Amino acid sequence: MNRFPPAPVILIVGSQEHAVLFIEEELQKEFCVLAQEAAAQGKAIDCYCRTCRLIKQRQHPSLVWLAPESGYTVKDVDVIFQKTQFALELNAKFFFVIPDAHTLNVATANRLLKVLEEPPTGYRFLLYTHNAQAVLPTILSRSVRVNCAFNQQAEFLHPLLNFICDQRKVDDPLSFEALLKKEHLSDQQSFELLNNLLNHCVGKLKELCSQLELSSEELQAQERLEHSIAFITQALKRPPQPGSSEIFWKYFFIWFPRP
Repeated sequence: MNRFPPAPVILIVGSQEHAVLFIEEELQKEFCVLAQEAAAQGKAIDCYCRTCRLIKQRQHPSLVWLAPESGYTVKDVDVIFQKTQFALELNAKFFFVIPDAHTLNVATANRLLKVLEEPPTGYRFLLYTHNAQAVLPTILSRSVRVNCAFNQQAEFLHPLLNFICDQRKVDDPLSFEALLKKEHLSDQQSFELLNNLLNHCVGKLKELCSQLELSSEELQAQERLEHSIAFITQALKRPPQPGSSEIFWKYFFIWFPRP
């Protein structure tokens, strides 16, 4: 995975599990020399030094990981203003992690706007969500979005996506229709599945592009992934309207350029 983009406010989109793992690994690269070396060599980060343990335990001195009990209140973000009133030392870094960014209400978001627009030097904000569509526009406009890729060894959590990506089932629309009726997706679930599928394809493309040389077969796979990503991106711009999820997925299955 790439390091955080050079922006003070980053919105990480993906499942909670993968977003948390992504953030933990990127913070390890920010603060741990051994993690930086492993990443530079293309190796998995497998470090349990004191710094890395503190990051995973949410106790690192340069990290505040918010944990509201049930939805955000203005009081939940007060810690941000308590910390940012103090200037950091030269080249120092401090991170705030804000989970479930889609649950930030208008009052809380308005409270954060000033500090998100003009963060004090060295302070950075990592927001994550599985539902970018529900994030308030005022937050979206101040964030750089990062799609959090799925672990390439993991299967999809939803059988519909497994079916869509299975090349052996391309010519079995009747079975797909039966599965679709069984799942009975809501409009919101459809949007989340589209985003998960996009994350998966982006992750596979990054994995291919990280290789120095690609075989002709891998180059073809790269081209198919690029077509798939473009197709899903367009679908996300025109997600299912209320009550139309079933017909949406039928057409999606037929036209999807499988990676």
